[in-house]
Amino acid sequence: QTSIFCIAFTADLTSELPVSLYMYLCVFPSQTFHPDYGEEIGMSDLLIEDPTLLRDTMAIWYYNHLVDNLHIPKEEAAKYAGSMSRDKNRTPMQWTNSINAGFCPPHVTPWLPINTNYKLGVNVIEQENQSTSLLNFYRNVLMIRKAIPALSQGDFLPLDENVNEYFAFIRVTTEQKVLVVLNYSNQAQEIIPSDFNLVPGKLLFSYPLITEKHHRNFSLDSYGILIAEVREQVA
Repeated sequence: QTSIFCIAFTADLTSELPVSLYMYLCVFPSQTFHPDYGEEIGMSDLLIEDPTLLRDTMAIWYYNHLVDNLHIPKEEAAKYAGSMSRDKNRTPMQWTNSINAGFCPPHVTPWLPINTNYKLGVNVIEQENQSTSLLNFYRNVLMIRKAIPALSQGDFLPLDENVNEYFAFIRVTTEQKVLVVLNYSNQAQEIIPSDFNLVPGKLLFSYPLITEKHHRNFSLDSYGILIAEVREQVA
């Protein structure tokens, strides 16, 4: 039996949800995780409003169509074309805080413009040795996934699907059954495994940290996550 879990979302930077929840949501329910390059350092879209810098053929056609056929002012047409273009999320990888973000030599003009936030810490070299950086957060989460076989290989079984405050599910293989709970709310949530006919085992991971490793119930802080081994409750 093969489980298929698909998810798509657009991160809203004005949302109170921390980026950690988006990452957990992408990694732990699915068998295959496909991050876009630059996502792991927090690269963001760059709206290219100069039509001469566009490389996306569809966006170039769209700009010309708006100007030549619909008689939209060039400045307005450039904004429309830039916003629909795929170029905005194809800008060069930001490796360093030096000129051209270390993507190419200083005297070379890159194929697409580089987001200037590479000067503000959104680059690999500055995040490499920062334990709290987004880059190292991604690495740690992927290490957790790799260390717990059910998270990368197990079938996906949703729990309590009508609850809005948290997202709970099981990842299960023939050797391991794991409960994962993501708290979406700004309030602590009491998670009672017996409500799902489950008996909790070893706590494998939690954030914020839950120090005790064995629980009957879990109090999960706002925007927190827990991963625990479980087994079926025998009547």
